[in-house]
Amino acid sequence: VSQSRYGSVGIEWECLELDEHAFISRLILPHARKSSSLFHPNEIYRVAQHYTQAFSNTPKAPNRKIWIHRSEKSRRALLNEGEGLRLIQNLGFEPIVFEELPMKEQIQLMQETKILAGLHGAGLTNLIFLPKGATVLEFMPEDFAAYGHPFTFRNLASVASIQYAVSGMETHAKKTKWTPPQKTGAEVRLKIINADRQLDLNKLKRALQCVLD
Repeated sequence: VSQSRYGSVGIEWECLELDEHAFISRLILPHARKSSSLFHPNEIYRVAQHYTQAFSNTPKAPNRKIWIHRSEKSRRALLNEGEGLRLIQNLGFEPIVFEELPMKEQIQLMQETKILAGLHGAGLTNLIFLPKGATVLEFMPEDFAAYGHPFTFRNLASVASIQYAVSGMETHAKKTKWTPPQKTGAEVRLKIINADRQLDLNKLKRALQCVLD
């Protein structure tokens, strides 16, 4: 992951064989601690246990592959969503609109899930109900990292003992030119963050295949 202080970020998820090596000129990793000001392992565990026990779920073995699908009312629309969904389903992922399910069903679904994938957004919070050792794959607009706040779900996955992977999601042709946060008003930043996006199908396929292997 290469990055200037406030420039756009190129995020790639590459799947390497065990005997292969990757040589990277510059690598910057977001800092994630087991305990932080945002998340504490004991509290995350307590919340997850409270709800799973309250609903008395008896989930099946965790082998489902779930794609967090956004409802038509959502912001940040995908301009080529139809093509993306066909690819996702061809790889065995089930697109689920979480807000259409009662909370009990959402939690049971998560407990039956082996791989959870989706776009950067609040829906990924459901990862706290995944079984330990499951994988979450986040697709992130590549220039979000310029604002220094996009790795919330990496931290959350860390304290919940969930494997985490991230991939860029946009074609280079659709990249938005960002300005430094201190020079951009809140209204402009919100407009850019909620802009429509063009999903790069090659990146989508490559990242999903990597977590499937």
